[in-house]
Amino acid sequence: MVLTFAQLESSLLDVVNYTTTYSAYINDFFANLYSTGCRPTELMHGNKWSAGVGLDWILQPSKNNNPRIIAGSQLSTFFKAQLTAGIEFPYPCSYGKLLYYFEQWYQYQPASIGLRSVDLYLFRHHFVKKLYNDGMSVSAITAYMGWINPLMADNYINSVIVTP
Repeated sequence: MVLTFAQLESSLLDVVNYTTTYSAYINDFFANLYSTGCRPTELMHGNKWSAGVGLDWILQPSKNNNPRIIAGSQLSTFFKAQLTAGIEFPYPCSYGKLLYYFEQWYQYQPASIGLRSVDLYLFRHHFVKKLYNDGMSVSAITAYMGWINPLMADNYINSVIVTP
C-alpha cells in the first residue's frame, strides 16, 4: 500500500501522542522529530546544537550541510533545557531503544521507499512534504533544511512511502 500524506501525518501524530507509562522523554523525542524534520541522530547529540539569536537554536546538521536555524517554539521545553544545560546526549537512552518504541507504536510497519527502510526518517519525509504542501518552494525548502543540492528537497517531496 502507498501511504498518502494524510495517512503519514495521522500515523506519525499517533506515535507522538501515544499514551505510555514509559518515560515522557520518548514521546518528547518523537514530538521533536515531528516538529523539526531533523535526522534522529541530530536530536541525540547536544553538541550539534548552539543557542542562536533570541529564542532560536542553530543545528549543525550531519552530512556537511549548512547550519539550520530552528525556532525555539518548534522544540520541546525538555529538549531546550537539556541543550541549555550542555547535556551531550539530551535523551537518556539509545537510538535503538527509541527505534524499538517507534516500531511498536507505528501502525504501518514496515515502511520503505524502494528497497530502503525509512522507520524514524518518516518524520523527516513528512516534515518536508508538509513544507511543500504549505506552499514553500523547493529552493526555500533547500535553504531551510540546510541542503546544498535542491535535489534533496525533490527526493523528499516526491518520495513514495510503501507498507505491506
